[in-house]
Amino acid sequence: MKRDELRKLLGEDASDDVIDKIMADYGKGVNAAKAGEDTLRERLEALSAKNEELEKAANANLTDTQKMQKQVDAANKAAADARMQLNRMTAVAVFAGSGMSEDDYEPFLGSITGGTREEAEAAAKGIAAVVDRRVKAATDEASKQSLGSMKQPAGGDPADSVVTKADFDGLTQEQQIQWVRDNPNKLSSLQ
Repeated sequence: MKRDELRKLLGEDASDDVIDKIMADYGKGVNAAKAGEDTLRERLEALSAKNEELEKAANANLTDTQKMQKQVDAANKAAADARMQLNRMTAVAVFAGSGMSEDDYEPFLGSITGGTREEAEAAAKGIAAVVDRRVKAATDEASKQSLGSMKQPAGGDPADSVVTKADFDGLTQEQQIQWVRDNPNKLSSLQ
C-alpha cells in the first residue's frame, strides 16, 4: 500500500502522523508474513530432501521383484489417472455439445468418470438428454402459459376493412402491397 492510496482512502484530513503509524503497522505485518513464508519454504525444502533420502534408502533394500512391483504399481496408477482424465474430457465434450455450461455439469462430473470411456460417455449423454427434455418441457409450458394469457385480437385482417385512403395509409407496407395485388383496380377509387 502506498501513502497516496492511503490518503485517498482516509481523506485529505488524515495527518502525516496517522499515515506514518498505519504504514509502520502495515510494514510490520508484511515483513512478518514474508518471514513466516520464508521459514515454511526452507522447512519444505528440508523435508523434501529428507524424503528423497528415505526413499532412496528404502529402494536400496528392495528386491528386484519388489522394485518391479513398485514400477507396475506406478504405471497402473498413471493409467488409471489417464483413464479418469479421458473420461472427464469425453463427458465435458458431451455436456458442452448439449449446451450445458461448466457450472451446470461440474457438481456431478466426478461421479460419472470412474468406469470406462464408453460408460462415462453413455452416462453423460443420458444426463444431457434428461436436461434437454426438462428444458424443452419447461419452454413448452412457458409458451403455453404465455399464449394462454393472450386475448384473441378483435376483427380479422385489417386489409379487409380498407374503404378510404386513410384506411389504406394505416396498413403496413406489406399489407398495402398485398391489398394492391388483391384489388388492382380499387386503389384509384379510394377517397
